Amino acid sequence: MFVFRGERLKEEGYIASQRKVFNEELEWTVKYYLEKMAEARKKEEDLVMDRSGEMEAYKIFTKPFSELTNKEKERLILQYEAMQQIFGGKKPPRRTYSDEEVEAIRTMLKPMNNPLENIRQDMEFYNRMIKEARDAHKNNMTIALNRNAINRENIDAIIKHVKKAKEKGLPVRVFVDNATGRKNNEDVDYVFTKEDMNLLIELDTFLKSNGYLGISISEFKEVGDLDDAKNCWTLNQVIDANNKIDVVAKYIKDHNLSPFEAMTYIHKWASNFVYNGGMGLQDGRVLPSTLNTDKIVCSGYASMVKAVVDRANLPGLSCEIKGCYIIIDGKPNGHCHNLVTINDPKYGIDGTYVEDACWDSKLKGEDVQRGMAHCLYSVNDLMCFNGGSRYFSLDREDRFSNLLVDTKDLEENLKMTRAGWLRKLIWKMQRDAKYKTTIPEVVKKYGENSEPIPIEKYEEALRVVYGTKYDDPNIIEEKVRRDVENSKARAVSTFNERSSNVFSRGLSKAERKKITTASKGPQTRL
Repeated sequence: MFVFRGERLKEEGYIASQRKVFNEELEWTVKYYLEKMAEARKKEEDLVMDRSGEMEAYKIFTKPFSELTNKEKERLILQYEAMQQIFGGKKPPRRTYSDEEVEAIRTMLKPMNNPLENIRQDMEFYNRMIKEARDAHKNNMTIALNRNAINRENIDAIIKHVKKAKEKGLPVRVFVDNATGRKNNEDVDYVFTKEDMNLLIELDTFLKSNGYLGISISEFKEVGDLDDAKNCWTLNQVIDANNKIDVVAKYIKDHNLSPFEAMTYIHKWASNFVYNGGMGLQDGRVLPSTLNTDKIVCSGYASMVKAVVDRANLPGLSCEIKGCYIIIDGKPNGHCHNLVTINDPKYGIDGTYVEDACWDSKLKGEDVQRGMAHCLYSVNDLMCFNGGSRYFSLDREDRFSNLLVDTKDLEENLKMTRAGWLRKLIWKMQRDAKYKTTIPEVVKKYGENSEPIPIEKYEEALRVVYGTKYDDPNIIEEKVRRDVENSKARAVSTFNERSSNVFSRGLSKAERKKITTASKGPQTRL
């Protein structure tokens, strides 16, 4: 398999140099798996020769059934009943088993108790990987085009080489990848321009009309082999996500919403998604996942908010994605939200605010959103989390690092793992003191220009937003009232008494306690 960078296919000598590189990689790959195969064969020999004693235990499954002693039959029955208890949850009643039943039990347990099974499975895997590497190197051409290099010249170069590959009967895969270097001041990934999208549709159509699979699109890595296709999106999935973002941006423009009204609408739209984590790298983090599946996590909300802001392109409104840690009980938990700069003369708002649709999002199984407490709240309130939590900012410019916050990056949390108890205690005291006193960089930078937005302005903007959908003033007022009440409950559960958050500021301790007791749901969304 040859992976050619699409933006360099037109360069003289590039294909020849890449062929040399991949020949060397194939040689290294085959050598690696041959070494692993030799290790597995040695383990197999050790077991067969019974040097470890494990094969002796396995003989109960291999010798003729007529040679089994009553003690060995009893051991098989005990193993079977123990397995029943594990999967059934209750201890099965003791009973007498016939020889036919014991033999059936032995047949069922045999694969689970074979000490050679894992070794032989490994050997099959290594053999398969060697064959796949050789076949892929010989019989495939993979072309990857950088996300930032979509243009007429590169698309034409790819089409030319796909035609050559078809003449030779080679399978071809084409990827658009490596968006990881994009900065937060650039448009969010996957929301392609109209010109870029037209070029991608042209290439996708060409591939399919020639009997190949369409374009595969990857965000989080540069494509290196065909396995990467498992973590990619099709062009149609990306188009669907684009269209859904366009619908929200068009709604904002069609109703002539001001920047603050637009953010109120975006917050309501994004927080309507129900938080649902996923196991994969891209699950719930990027637009094709959040808009085409049921998976969404904190960075997924942040991606959607930025995408709509970028697409709406309103004067006086800009957005970036901000990775951070929320320190809870001294341990860092990765989180992601937006930092929004807004200048709206209609409402007299001019500053930078935190936007966190994730923490106001709907709970699973409930229809009610949790309000506006985290819609454009003051940057200074990042220092006022409740319940012993503490914000710790990350100053990262590229979107990739912000979307995938790795708690291991917080180096001081790991450096005492092998220290003695006294040093650990001293370090913990120093660390806690640091978290309590250190002002995050984002607060230093934007705090003075982040005055809390009065609750009356939220109410006014909500009336405008709801007025785009409802004609009945009573319905609009009821929805605004409910949003404010839900916002108070959410703000009290998130921010402490020192907070400037307008939905919880000024409440007495009794009022706060009453709201906290009545409110439901997790305190945080990490």
